[in-house]
Amino acid sequence: MNILELLQAARAAEDHWRAVNRQVLNTLDLSPAGREARTEAEEGLRTALQALGASLLRQAGDPRFRTAFEAALSGPPPAPLAPPAPTPVEPAAAPPTAAPEPAAPPTVAVAAPVAITATVLQNLSHEMTSGRAIARTPPIPVGPPEPRLEDAVGALQEALTTLGEPLAADPTASVLSGEVTRICAYLHASLPVWAELAPRANFVLTGWMTARLRHLQTLAERLGLESAETPLATGIRRLSAHSKDTQPGFIYGLGLGHQPQHGDWVADAAEWRTQLLRVLADAGPTQAPAAAVLNPDDAIRVLTERVRAGLEATALSAELKAILKMGVPATDKRLVNLARPHVDALDGSTLAPLRKAIRELVEAESEAEEGGEAARNALPVDWPLFPETRDRVVVIVGGDPRPERAARLQTAFGFREVEWMEGNTTRKVDSLRERMKSGTIDLVIVLRAFNSHKVSDAIFGVKSPVCLAVLADGYGVTQVRLGLERFLVRAAA
Repeated sequence: MNILELLQAARAAEDHWRAVNRQVLNTLDLSPAGREARTEAEEGLRTALQALGASLLRQAGDPRFRTAFEAALSGPPPAPLAPPAPTPVEPAAAPPTAAPEPAAPPTVAVAAPVAITATVLQNLSHEMTSGRAIARTPPIPVGPPEPRLEDAVGALQEALTTLGEPLAADPTASVLSGEVTRICAYLHASLPVWAELAPRANFVLTGWMTARLRHLQTLAERLGLESAETPLATGIRRLSAHSKDTQPGFIYGLGLGHQPQHGDWVADAAEWRTQLLRVLADAGPTQAPAAAVLNPDDAIRVLTERVRAGLEATALSAELKAILKMGVPATDKRLVNLARPHVDALDGSTLAPLRKAIRELVEAESEAEEGGEAARNALPVDWPLFPETRDRVVVIVGGDPRPERAARLQTAFGFREVEWMEGNTTRKVDSLRERMKSGTIDLVIVLRAFNSHKVSDAIFGVKSPVCLAVLADGYGVTQVRLGLERFLVRAAA
């Protein structure tokens, strides 16, 4: 096929492309099968045009073609391209018995041959040099392209990070109210995004959120929290409207009479989450989950409620790191007070400034206590645990040794001897454990703010009938007294 025949074929294909688009627009089928068929047709036409264009450009770069092309431009107009002569057909012998004539094939319209003149060649040259030889006119748009599943990765990961785990079965009213506010705010911000996602991604996100809201409705009814009923009902209505508008598939749980399919709504939510993870895996390579989009004040408030509800130490550390990365200073009093009871679990360099701030606060509180008579007055004369402290050999673990503070504790509690262990290396902790087992010491006071979770676990893991380990927030008399009361009363029980 030469360049002129290619040009004819390209223009005929373009006319066919326009006709197909007009037909699609007139009989637009929005069903999944229709979308799939339309996509296949478009891809076939696109491939054919690309092949024609590639062949056209290859011939344009052929020196032989270039010579003939330049000669055609400078010479007289060539004769029009004649259609190919029909191939003669030998007459067949007449059959003995007359047979009915087959139906004639439908007439196919063939584009008329193009008269190749100097003007046509000049126009072709201009189109090729201006980059319009293949697509002079853009095709008629059929509609927006179908969303790709891989484009939903960010939204899927954000949902996993933001929604987290459902609340426990017995939250306080304040914790439940905070969770309702958080989840509903995320829902209202996310629905416009989900509407643009691939149907599979939209389906699992809508289903997971439905189960989460139904779980919160159950908790609100159990606690009689009327303030949560309106936002939760609004959320369900918005999910129903979203499902009706975007048609991701049947979402169980949106119906008023729907009951949990797996025992309770938490189990249903877990099933939806499993489906979401499958969709995320099919969507392709994932990136690190993005942090929840909250301002620092809201993030601290939400974390405070979760800590009150019993958030585990590992999850707390992760949340604190995220808040510090928002730019909240480690010295923020809200963070210090929130993390202080869990300071022994705050591992890693990111949380080192927060651990330091907590230790400085503990030191300031401990040093604020005055010695002598004031230390003795910190305990009432009839303190019931004096029999457990008087004449006891005590070891303090954590922080730098402070002889004057050790003497104050000895005076206040009547200890026979107080040793402040210098450092808490593995070797020293192992030696202390052996002394606890042998019964040469009676009491070990572990200062929470100055020891890691690993050190605390090693000491409290010792089972000794004669030596007791207690945990104190600091080394002040009041802080040690609270630690002793907490652990000695528990041991007596």
